[in-house]
Amino acid sequence: MKGLFMRTNKDEAMHYATASEIEILNRFKGNIIKAYAVYDKKFLNKKVIYKTQKRTVVLVCRKSNFMHLCGIDYYNNNNGRFFSDCKRGTLNFKRNCVKIKNDGNTYRKLQVIGCLGDLLIQDKARLVGNTIKIFSSYDYILRSSAAVIGLGCSWDGKRYFPKSILNLKYEHLVAGEKIEKILIENLI
Repeated sequence: MKGLFMRTNKDEAMHYATASEIEILNRFKGNIIKAYAVYDKKFLNKKVIYKTQKRTVVLVCRKSNFMHLCGIDYYNNNNGRFFSDCKRGTLNFKRNCVKIKNDGNTYRKLQVIGCLGDLLIQDKARLVGNTIKIFSSYDYILRSSAAVIGLGCSWDGKRYFPKSILNLKYEHLVAGEKIEKILIENLI
């Protein structure tokens, strides 16, 4: 029996989208493509450095992170295909080819993922440290000042990476620290 704080297997946490769920996913294609454009240009293979008065957080984003941020398993977890299809604007949500989260978080993520660029605007972003939720924890959450979107970030022993998009309409976070400077550098 799984405990309240025990992680679930990814296959247990997702299911193949039904025809009606695919219709809903299709309504979010614009948000996904908009987020892809920002992610590809401003986050992918870059060091995004967030500085507050007290700390500096360096976020490194890879191609493989984007599909997970959307809360989708696309064609058997094919990150490359998802990224390429976003680039070409040819996302193809079909039965038995796309999985979504059982808990409804896919739709929550897709409602706000189009606001990803807000996390790159100094006056619109804030940093919240060490946040623990029932089924996940983050070393930091970058959040919009307007409490619309959050980006949960975790440390993998070498770098901070984006772990989850949060729809802050459904999350209660402290205000966090004001971002004083955002720098974007290419990875070498």
